[in-house]
Amino acid sequence: MDDLTLWSKLKNGEQKAFKEIYDRHIRDLENYCKKFTKDIELIEDTLHDLFVQIWQRRDSSGIWIPLLNTYVYQQEGI
Repeated sequence: MDDLTLWSKLKNGEQKAFKEIYDRHIRDLENYCKKFTKDIELIEDTLHDLFVQIWQRRDSSGIWIPLLNTYVYQQEGI
């Protein structure tokens, strides 16, 4: 299933779509963060916050498609 379909399903509150988005992107995001810090706790907290925000704002989740990776890049301390 492509990302756009998953985001559409997420917007409708489908938890399976959320999990798939998480599973699809978490490793790349973790690896990117590790370029800037070896603080695993900071990385996990930052990414947790990201995905909580995605779920909480899923009704406007279309904005997350281009922002998923850039969110992490902009976090202070990473």
